Amino acid sequence: MGEKLIYDEAVGPFSSLRYTHLVTTYLQHCSCVLDVGCGFGDLVMYLPPGLQYLGIDRNHDRVDVARTRFPFLSWIADDFLTHEFGGKTFELVVGCSLFSGDYWTEEMIVKTVEKMYALASREVVIVANGPWMPVVQKACEPYRRTQMEWSFPHMDLCLKK
Repeated sequence: MGEKLIYDEAVGPFSSLRYTHLVTTYLQHCSCVLDVGCGFGDLVMYLPPGLQYLGIDRNHDRVDVARTRFPFLSWIADDFLTHEFGGKTFELVVGCSLFSGDYWTEEMIVKTVEKMYALASREVVIVANGPWMPVVQKACEPYRRTQMEWSFPHMDLCLKK
């Protein structure tokens, strides 16, 4: 739980603004969301009531914290790229600060965006910043035929189907 306290102090105020923007912009009329890289489950505190939610993160410790905080929701501690969703789709697939770690490669980012798009029935929202931004933008290029919007200062990318 010590990691959670450090996390809250480091990015808590920014997270609040980011999640509020995400919910008011994209989740108001959504019934089912997949949160890729859900971490501690912080997005849940901002969700409208009745929304079906599934969080997935490769960090088992963070998912354990999320399960403790929000035991009434569904959580998966697994690698998003290798996890099988059994044909299920989600109205919205979201990734908040998903590409901020130093373990990412360009190939992993491209495959992650592809899979997020494949699992979304309505749209994908990626909240991104930092050094991977050009790679994330490039990975999203094939989806420009739909509709791509960058919304600053939150740096969220919305790919609509």
